[in-house]
Amino acid sequence: MSQWDEIYADLESRGFEAFSDEQRAGTAWLDEFLPLLGTPEGESLDLGCGMGSDMLRYAELGWQPTGVDLSPKAVEHVRKLGFTALEADMSQRLPFDDERFDVVTGRCSLHFLPRAQTQTLFDEIRRILKPGGKLLFIVNSEAHRVQRLQYDYEGASRLDENYWEIPSIGRRYLFYTLDLAQELLADGWKILHLDERPFQQWGIEKRAIACVAERTQDLE
Repeated sequence: MSQWDEIYADLESRGFEAFSDEQRAGTAWLDEFLPLLGTPEGESLDLGCGMGSDMLRYAELGWQPTGVDLSPKAVEHVRKLGFTALEADMSQRLPFDDERFDVVTGRCSLHFLPRAQTQTLFDEIRRILKPGGKLLFIVNSEAHRVQRLQYDYEGASRLDENYWEIPSIGRRYLFYTLDLAQELLADGWKILHLDERPFQQWGIEKRAIACVAERTQDLE
């Protein structure tokens, strides 16, 4: 069982409920960005959907949500909620047709790949968004690492530009800066919102980069 499957299996064993007040409160991060996402209609895609809490919110707002996750356990859980979910590796081509989605979102899910692969992922997101479609994401920032938030960074090593291995948790992270986000969105995107902020997830204090970008009609 993978590390993420173990995490989600543990959540299920402790009675995780996507409809709970606690999980609904966790989706409040979306609120300030909703005016930038446009009318809630059409299809949305949640990259790294986890147990589906954000997908429930999208559905309530009016979108038709689809989720993808690397964890079969997460995908199984989301399907039980009645949503379409696919097991997918975001380091590979995304399993969707061109220009399918109106909105693509990722909460703390787009920071696991090295810089070059992350650029490829952003290009894939652009491919599956309709012209004028929106991308909303929030990711760990470089300040998160510098302030040594959330993890034990003993023995951490830089593998690539902004890309670190953290032995204590057996994971690798790309810690974003504002400049890095702008670089990833330099071709074929219009940035509507970009900032660095404190952020809380599952009761964990984080520093994060938050962004909304619109897919433009043509590449520059």
